Amino acid sequence: MLFRSKTRLALEICKEAPWADFVVYVQQARESNLLSLLAQAASEKGVRCVVVADDTPTELLKPLRDALEPSEGRIRLITLGSSHSPDPRRIKGVELPPLSAHCIQELVGCWSPAMPAELVQMAVNLAAGNPRLARLAADALTQNPALRSEEHTSELQSPCNLVCRLLLEKK
Repeated sequence: MLFRSKTRLALEICKEAPWADFVVYVQQARESNLLSLLAQAASEKGVRCVVVADDTPTELLKPLRDALEPSEGRIRLITLGSSHSPDPRRIKGVELPPLSAHCIQELVGCWSPAMPAELVQMAVNLAAGNPRLARLAADALTQNPALRSEEHTSELQSPCNLVCRLLLEKK
């Protein structure tokens, strides 16, 4: 079975597990009160669950691990993000390679079926194997016809330029 993202892989693993009914998904670990939630849950003796925390920044990894200490293994945490483990001995890391250009092309095609092939290819190139970046590029190219012009095409050849452009347009 082929998984299109780290999030999907983690949730599919949880879906098939005997503890599937006890899985909590947190979409933005950085923007949630996950640390206080885990500390509270760890202090409650009857709580057993698995928390899948997406978009977890490096600076939260150790505090999250420390918050779980009192749970004595009753609460498990799966963090997803692009940061490396600050303590590989205690916080195991699993790196997933970037998706192939073909997989990214399929994703963009599903999200934007009417998108012309040259724009799909532009989104694929910008994404460099990252599905979130592919989504950002596909959405930008679909929603903003000005980004498709020759004038802007060279500007958008790097993810950095695309993100800067989209941020400027939101102002």
